[in-house]
Amino acid sequence: MDYFRPRKQPDILDPLDKDFLKRKPPAASQSSQQAPQHGDLAPSSIFEEGDSQKKPAKGSRPDQPRVSPRDPTVSAAALDPNPEARQRWQRNQIIRNVRNRGQLTKAQRLARTERESLSKSPFYTTSVKKLMPLARQIAGKPVEEAIVQMRFSKKKVARDVKKHLEFARDKAIVERGMGLGAATAEYNKAAGIDESDGAAEDDASQGDHRPGMVVEDKKGRRRFVSDTSSIYVDEAWVGRGSYGRDYDFRARGATYLLRPPETSITVRLKEEATRIRLMDEREQKRQRKKVWLPLPDRPVTAQRQYCLCVPAGPEFSDDVNIINNIVTSTLATGKAVILVMHSYGALPGYEASKKSSKTKPSTTCFRTERRRRAESSSWLSSRERSDVQ
Repeated sequence: MDYFRPRKQPDILDPLDKDFLKRKPPAASQSSQQAPQHGDLAPSSIFEEGDSQKKPAKGSRPDQPRVSPRDPTVSAAALDPNPEARQRWQRNQIIRNVRNRGQLTKAQRLARTERESLSKSPFYTTSVKKLMPLARQIAGKPVEEAIVQMRFSKKKVARDVKKHLEFARDKAIVERGMGLGAATAEYNKAAGIDESDGAAEDDASQGDHRPGMVVEDKKGRRRFVSDTSSIYVDEAWVGRGSYGRDYDFRARGATYLLRPPETSITVRLKEEATRIRLMDEREQKRQRKKVWLPLPDRPVTAQRQYCLCVPAGPEFSDDVNIINNIVTSTLATGKAVILVMHSYGALPGYEASKKSSKTKPSTTCFRTERRRRAESSSWLSSRERSDVQ
């Protein structure tokens, strides 16, 4: 019988067999295993060694092909997407530099010496009317004080403004290096670095570490500043966005469409050194301003710019004599005289014209819309009368 014969071991291992875990699968030959491929750095990498020959990695063959170098044309699509526009921009910058004879404008000089950071928030579900008072509240304040103001504000959107101020502050510190004057000075002091040396020249430019001073802003408010590299909110404004969509479910199946507005806030952060410079410029402008004089001493450019008004005398005969004397003296200089009279002045003027013996007056009477009598008499000198004839 075949019961006592040894069973033939199957080719496929049976997991239900008790000796399944004791058996091992046949080991693959070493020749069938492929050596792993090791990558390599590109020739343009900063970590690439110079002329030194690299040793082949352990387990790799000497004749194994290396990884192909990085193709610069592939990265040019992202680094230089429009080379023609870049070349035109560089050409215009060179032409502008030649026109200005290498001199920087005031905006360029300030951009190189002063730091600023602009940060725009995402759109919040609120209106411009509600967000604008918060923008006015934080404008002109140090960024830390502005954060405290938003922390204790009762406005609902103040929490979002507080988060954005914290983000803008961190962004200015990381990207622009703002607000690091005190930290840099403390580090140099602990490391024993003298800021007057050339090694600490860049660190010393983080801010002026003079003793505290009182700074006046553009609105006339004074504030004590201990570190000129500290950050403050120079400007804050809001921007209107699109309108969202929401629904208001009412009774009896009625549904109303709501259009909640969206608004964003933008802040511009600067250092206190900029506010100190603006304060000095305002003070210099104040000193250059001339003293205002209510009656300045100006030269007379023309005589008798206006009509000569004759004051009234105490009696009728005095008025006639005054008018006659003025007319006679004016005619003596060779000038023509036109006498305009109205109301009471017509009577003495007419009498003065009859007393004049040197000239023959011509009199014209007319009435105005208000039925006021006026007379106009004109005298011509002898020379002018001969020219007319």
